Amino acid sequence: MKKMWKAFCAVAMMCMMSMTLHAEEKTITMGTLSWEDLTPITGITKTVLEQAGYTVKVVEFSEWGIAYAALSKGDIQLMVSQTDYAAHDYWKKNKNRLEKLSPVSFGLYQGIAVPRYVDVDSVDQLNENAEKFGNKVIGIEPGSGLMSDASSAVKAYGLKPKLLEGST
Repeated sequence: MKKMWKAFCAVAMMCMMSMTLHAEEKTITMGTLSWEDLTPITGITKTVLEQAGYTVKVVEFSEWGIAYAALSKGDIQLMVSQTDYAAHDYWKKNKNRLEKLSPVSFGLYQGIAVPRYVDVDSVDQLNENAEKFGNKVIGIEPGSGLMSDASSAVKAYGLKPKLLEGST
């Protein structure tokens, strides 16, 4: 009778554990930046994960550094909207702790844009037209790969306009 009771208890415990496992919700916290071009990628990924049975919580960040800090601390499990040109420096700092599964935004171009009313076709012409843009080149978030590249371009071309950090 003792053996039967132990067997019954073991089976009951296994059933209770199984019920707990099935009741456990599979939740993924996904990070993104609140950029218009990243919203569709985030939405599609969220939908695919939900169809696979996950509950997905999306956390929006205003800056790549904050997003990467959350990712490397485990506050978010994934970030599908990582754009190489904007977050390259943060990736370099954290690549030993993170895994890049697949590029989502491969092949994007970066550059300096000017208003249509300014007759400038190349970076070489920025110095002679600097006053048309208030002697400023306005970039994006500080610490981004794009700002690093823009800073290198300002030096390489000997640009007079001052490179200012901006926001997207």
